[in-house]
Amino acid sequence: MRLSGIDAPESTQPFGNTSRNYLESMVKNAKVTVTCTGRSFDRETCEIFKDGKNVGEEMVKAGLAWDSPKHSKGKYSDFQKRAQETRTGLWSQKEIESPFCHRGKSGKAIRLCSSNRQFQE
Repeated sequence: MRLSGIDAPESTQPFGNTSRNYLESMVKNAKVTVTCTGRSFDRETCEIFKDGKNVGEEMVKAGLAWDSPKHSKGKYSDFQKRAQETRTGLWSQKEIESPFCHRGKSGKAIRLCSSNRQFQE
């Protein structure tokens, strides 16, 4: 399963383990509601809610995930902007590489990311 509309750092990136641990602390052994809306790379894409809060939104607010506008339609963009402005989480770094660019070792990603390491597909 993938969280719908966000992209979190890979485990090999700065804040990757922090992001994973934050997510785990929110949902492990918790009563959650899961709403699945589609598929991505053969996995369901879902929103998770805990105590009425959208877990993906909380990840972006904490500066531990990117809004993925292609998939979220910009749903989390204001939360990302706020995290960037306050230099929260991964936005505290001087150099940031999005997970899309970090994973992209083929033509399209290389072209899109070469001039902008924060590019998010």
